[in-house]
Amino acid sequence: MANYNYSLLERLIWTRGIPSSFWVVNHQAVRDIVQKYNLRAMTAEELGQGLAAPLEESTASEQQMSLKPWPWPFPGGLKIAHVHYGGQLFLLNQEQWAEFSGRVISDLQAKLDNAQVVTFDSMLDVSEAVDTLSIQAPLQKK
Repeated sequence: MANYNYSLLERLIWTRGIPSSFWVVNHQAVRDIVQKYNLRAMTAEELGQGLAAPLEESTASEQQMSLKPWPWPFPGGLKIAHVHYGGQLFLLNQEQWAEFSGRVISDLQAKLDNAQVVTFDSMLDVSEAVDTLSIQAPLQKK
């Protein structure tokens, strides 16, 4: 299901800023990446003005998306690699995102490996989520 259309309810949830449980469930991985790279939290001014300076080590698509975030606050609107921690937002470069997302995927894989039975609705949700994945080659170290 490559072109998943969010339902009206899902869109309302994101526009109202209900926090995603993703950040709570993965709080340890988020904390670890923020601390490992000593990441700097973005300020409201930087986010509201659209990050005038290009992001270090970011892709062209990340730079393009970083120039036009939704107005503050913009829950679900920042379409570049980032994490939320301690009520703040931290941007990640490609290498940091690969490390973070790899850890999250490993954790999800372990949960799926240990699952014996899931509900019908859960199976549909997991199936739809997996169907939307795009698999990228791992980053090459310089």
